[in-house]
Amino acid sequence: MTRTAARDVARERASALAPEGPAVPAGTRLLFLSTEGFAPTVHDGQVLDLLRALDRVGLRFDLLLMDPLLPRTLLGRAGRARLRRLAAALPGRLVLRPYVPFEDRAGAPIARLLLRRHLRGSGPALVRAAW
Repeated sequence: MTRTAARDVARERASALAPEGPAVPAGTRLLFLSTEGFAPTVHDGQVLDLLRALDRVGLRFDLLLMDPLLPRTLLGRAGRARLRRLAAALPGRLVLRPYVPFEDRAGAPIARLLLRRHLRGSGPALVRAAW
């Protein structure tokens, strides 16, 4: 999907919301969960555009990014530079955690624990996931 097409999809989704803005209870934490890693075409184009469009209608999401190559991302100069650019471009916060394969018996409880730890003490939460 091209960047322009992703923007059009984000605008269309945002315009489908009620004109007076979405009805989200006060104090609700909005979280976009991504377990795809740190692919530039996905996050820089599709996810970032969607989160910006949602922010324009009053929905500010934090991005919880679970990266299977977290050590390489954090240790590499290019990875750290991309993280800084993404964090600066996001309307909400960027939270980076290691990816845990949650398809198996051990991974699901660990992934649940990471998500609970991130949401601890935040009140109600709305999570939008992409993987």
